[in-house]
Amino acid sequence: MSTTTPNPAPAGEIDSSRYFWAPGLEARAADFAFGLGAGDYLEFGVYDGSSFIQAYHAQRYAHQKALKQYGFLMSDQVRANQERIWQTRRFFAFDSFEGLPDVKGPDQNGPFKRGDYSCSLDTVRTNLATAHVDLDRVSFIKGWYQDTLTPSTREAHRMQSAAIVHIDCDLYESAKVALNFITPLLQDGTVIIFDDWFQFRGHPQKGEQRAFREWLVTVPGWIATEYHKEGTWRNSFIINRRLDEA
Repeated sequence: MSTTTPNPAPAGEIDSSRYFWAPGLEARAADFAFGLGAGDYLEFGVYDGSSFIQAYHAQRYAHQKALKQYGFLMSDQVRANQERIWQTRRFFAFDSFEGLPDVKGPDQNGPFKRGDYSCSLDTVRTNLATAHVDLDRVSFIKGWYQDTLTPSTREAHRMQSAAIVHIDCDLYESAKVALNFITPLLQDGTVIIFDDWFQFRGHPQKGEQRAFREWLVTVPGWIATEYHKEGTWRNSFIINRRLDEA
């Protein structure tokens, strides 16, 4: 994405470029995911909805920008298909809406404690609506991850694939459950953003880093390529199917 300020939207149209950092991780992931086609956005650890708002508008803007820049090269069928991909993309918000759970295992005595980042679901809904996020396309999954990140949740929402996954649940135990949940939803090119990758002084045996490395061992059919870093704490990866080397 260009680092220049996008042109303002026409009168009466929502200017999505106002709601995300360019070229932040949300914008880069959105540009990349536009080429994937189908797939939903899943965010684990929503807090007040700030990053969710950025992700929604970054993806909306990537769609608009691509059609504006390359639409004249698209056949009517291809253009209609791209419109369908955006219109059918769903956005899932997973959070207890009561803050972090008890801090256990390797993450004890770190920077987090139970109840940190608590924000009510009503407040998050209001924040998203105020920022012009289409709530008809958002599913809020409230509860502790051990209770909500289950096969029945995937089935109930007919989840099939993930385009972008944002893991902002800070802790090893929570990130581990989130990663296991998304495993059946992976597609070639899924982007995973970790919001607190370098927390715990960057220790690779704690937090999101530990969860990711342990999870990769359990999915031998997939490989991860580091994508972009942002700021002090954030990192991201592209997930691809491992090729048969026989």
